[in-house]
Amino acid sequence: MINVVYLFQDLLILASGQITYPYDIQSGIVVIEKEMRIPDDLNLTLMAGRINPERVAKSDLGFEVREYGEKIKAVEEEKEKLIPIEIYFQIGELDDLDAKFDSQRVLFDFNDVKEQFSVLLSLWEHNSKELEAIIDLYLRLTYIPKRHINDFFLSLAQAIEAFHSLSHSGRYLEKKIYRSVIRKTLEQAVESIPDDLTSENEEETLDLREYKRILKEEKLSHLNSYSLRERLEEIISEYGTCLPENFFGSPDEQYDFLKQLRKTRNYLTHLSSKKDKDVLSGQELIVLCRKLKKLLEACLLKQLGLEELKIKAILSKNR
Repeated sequence: MINVVYLFQDLLILASGQITYPYDIQSGIVVIEKEMRIPDDLNLTLMAGRINPERVAKSDLGFEVREYGEKIKAVEEEKEKLIPIEIYFQIGELDDLDAKFDSQRVLFDFNDVKEQFSVLLSLWEHNSKELEAIIDLYLRLTYIPKRHINDFFLSLAQAIEAFHSLSHSGRYLEKKIYRSVIRKTLEQAVESIPDDLTSENEEETLDLREYKRILKEEKLSHLNSYSLRERLEEIISEYGTCLPENFFGSPDEQYDFLKQLRKTRNYLTHLSSKKDKDVLSGQELIVLCRKLKKLLEACLLKQLGLEELKIKAILSKNR
């Protein structure tokens, strides 16, 4: 039951864009009860007085007890009965008890999804397991709203890259083919590199064993995987019809978006990359984050079974 509470709470936070706790959760269990009753046709006959009792006994309290013998038999029936359950649950400490609900931060409300709410709940339960890491990264944007814009951006970039990794292949070749043919050939090439090499001035010897190990164990495992740019291109191609009109004003704008996202991510991650005009900061980075967040939301809403036109309408709201 606790998992259900948390599951529903996370859905509320996703939908509302702010920390939202359930106020009241109503549930119940169905039990089978047995009861004795007289069939309706016999009951009507009795009420009409068309069947006489075999014996009548009068009580001192003024009422009669009538016996009808074998003519009238009660039957046993099983009926379902809903027993209400009171659910008590613990919520985290609230920093601001006077905080007001901000309708401008709402991603979608019940009216947006009421026609397919049962399907949405089922898919939310499924995706909360399949895409747990991505949903967690997205919800952190709400749980920890006061954070540096660089951290906000990196969380979004990590989430959308992870989403593609979990929901798409993201490989140039099938894993089996790459391992058995391409990687095996490349490993043989790495092995052909000598373990040490004399420098050009012949004054020192370079130990290449660690370099060879890194090539084999780390670098070769990533050669078959899409880059961040390629992952985003595939996501935009697949989910582009869910995005608001003029999300990208032109192909050049989409190209710049991908380039800026990649270079900014690399710069903030490694801090050794050269900072150029495509590494964004300040207000420009805020605008980039808004676009990236909408793109991630399109992915998540599509996973919840919403139709493309509905997602487009939701993401077109001024938020």
